[in-house]
Amino acid sequence: MNPLTPKDCDLRDFQFMPLDVVRLRDSGLTASATGDEFRAAVLLWCASWHQVPAASLPNDDAELANFCGYSRSPKEWKKIRQGALRGWIECTDGRLYHQSVAEKALEAWIEKLSAAISGNTGNAKRWQIEIDSSHLKASLRDAVCQLKIVAPRSKTLNKKTAKLVESQSLAVSPPDSPLDSGGDRNRQGQGQGQGQGQGLNKNNNNSASAVFEIFLEWKPIEPGFSELMASMEIPLAKNTPKTLKDYILNCKAKDPNKQNTQGQWELFYAKWLQRERDPAPQPPNKPNERHVSGVPISRINAEARAGESEIDCAERLKKQDLGVDKKQKLEGPKLADERPRMDIFNDQQKAKEAARSAA
Repeated sequence: MNPLTPKDCDLRDFQFMPLDVVRLRDSGLTASATGDEFRAAVLLWCASWHQVPAASLPNDDAELANFCGYSRSPKEWKKIRQGALRGWIECTDGRLYHQSVAEKALEAWIEKLSAAISGNTGNAKRWQIEIDSSHLKASLRDAVCQLKIVAPRSKTLNKKTAKLVESQSLAVSPPDSPLDSGGDRNRQGQGQGQGQGQGLNKNNNNSASAVFEIFLEWKPIEPGFSELMASMEIPLAKNTPKTLKDYILNCKAKDPNKQNTQGQWELFYAKWLQRERDPAPQPPNKPNERHVSGVPISRINAEARAGESEIDCAERLKKQDLGVDKKQKLEGPKLADERPRMDIFNDQQKAKEAARSAA
């Protein structure tokens, strides 16, 4: 028998595996398996979900025992082996496949490919560039055909993407959205939850954002960005990245582990172009003189009172400046011959005393 899932079916970034509760509850495994056999069977399902291709297992007793926790008890593994491998069949590639797990894996794989094609379509429209999605469409056709063989009654076959594949119109009208799931782009289908996501970063555990990343063989297309750069008339230095490819290589040189989607690279590059064209204003150069609470230290040293600390002096000078400003606003500018009121009062007192002494 041929393998039940395509050889490139990779769901290692899917943290959640769908579970058909009714099918499991009414299955022969539940009715006839012992507790240890049931436990081992479920662990093998989980292990196969993150194998490549998904829903498959290596036909090796040592590895199978390790998946179930019997790596140090080969005799115990032999006792439960037949019950744990209930439903698994060996295919032409030498691996074991389970039909029920393969059905769920194919549904998730179709959804992932559909979202990747949708992302490429949106990025191409947004940036006015050409993105080759032929390999994704070919993988999607294979997955739909395989699902029709494994589970012809699957609900996924009645959704938008599967119908487009069957009508041979996918190449002309690629889907603008992931598999139809009630209009909510963030929903990943029953049982998928937030476990779907990055296809490029295999070790990324934070996949709740459901971002489908580019494939490893993707290469950036430069003409659209070259035209954008020319239209922006940005003066560039000799070592400045002039294409999207140069920009990615420059970022990789600084951080070799940096992994982004195709759309993220394009967005970061466009923002970088925008900053180059409209650089942020630089703050004025601050003098080298030290300040305390915004007051120059030279003024503090000149006007500090005996025993007064730098902070107290700075606060006093700030209040003093604030009071002078308020007073000037209220009283307005003084006339040239105007004297403070206290000086006038003192002169009047001196005149009265002089008149008394003369009398």
